[in-house]
Amino acid sequence: MSPHLATWPDQDLESVLAELPKRPPPNRCTAPMLATPGVMPAHPEQFAYEVKWDGYRLLAHFNGQRLRLCSRNGLDLAPRLPEFTALRRALRQPVVLDGELVALDRDGHPSFSALQTRMPRPAVMHSGRTWDPHVHSLHYMLFDILHHAGKSVTRLPYDDRRNLLESLSLAGPTWQTPPSHPDGAALLALMRRTHQEGIIAKRLTSTYRPGLRSPDWIKIKVTRSDEFVVVGWWSSGKHGLSSLLLGYHPSTARARANAPLLYCGKVGTGFSDSDRLRLERALKKLAVDTPPVTGELPHGPGISWCRPALVAQIRYSEWTHDGALRHPTFLGLRGDKVPEDVVHQPASLP
Repeated sequence: MSPHLATWPDQDLESVLAELPKRPPPNRCTAPMLATPGVMPAHPEQFAYEVKWDGYRLLAHFNGQRLRLCSRNGLDLAPRLPEFTALRRALRQPVVLDGELVALDRDGHPSFSALQTRMPRPAVMHSGRTWDPHVHSLHYMLFDILHHAGKSVTRLPYDDRRNLLESLSLAGPTWQTPPSHPDGAALLALMRRTHQEGIIAKRLTSTYRPGLRSPDWIKIKVTRSDEFVVVGWWSSGKHGLSSLLLGYHPSTARARANAPLLYCGKVGTGFSDSDRLRLERALKKLAVDTPPVTGELPHGPGISWCRPALVAQIRYSEWTHDGALRHPTFLGLRGDKVPEDVVHQPASLP
């Protein structure tokens, strides 16, 4: 049984950590634990609640000398992010931290589209919008800890890991440790009033399970924005690309390379003219004769299918009863995601 402050309330954090065996920090980028889409839990008192930041997941690996900032697909982004050089100096001992990289405007509002201009992107989107440091700044929102002082703490419950994280007092010009909240309904209402993405509910007793999507973490969204796999496109004659055709892996089947996807509709808004040209040029190189998706598929002139290699961020109002996206808008391509990451629950449908 893992040590747990809630189990032995007379123990302090140091004594709990002392019971853990020594273990060297991982020498490779760690895959983050993932949340499951859902609604407010039936027993809300068993959870803590955090803001769901609209950004890129980033794990910080510090071995005492070198700081790596690992993306979800294992890229070290530290060389691209000089804003966090000072974070290395602020970390006094080896540690592995989990958090979200966001771009905030002058009023503190996150902008995913601005963040994309600073992150690795598929070559198809390399030109176009550019980063403006006078309008936006990067911030690292820390919310979990996996390794500390030569010991893995992933088997500690969430509330103990959270206490440990907060004891480090990590706050600086470009990084912070936002609070967790006991009242999920109040936090969700605040997110709705301020037009933010949503919240994450985390079970207080949950351990950290790298690389796994767990029902112990629930993402509850106000504005719906998710990743979908580009499976084809529709061109309207002389105007070129008009829509992207989208698909996803159902959570009832294990997502894997070459696994069939389900079709969920097309998106035709949110593109600039230059986006359309670059996307069509790239998709033609990925063209295939056979649809890589199942379901009720579109047919007719202008429909083309492609190898499922690109992941798009899509904002939408809801799922329809037949499993399509209503009012979708293209937000950009995700260079940090692969098609196997794109999993949606049938339970999320109406």
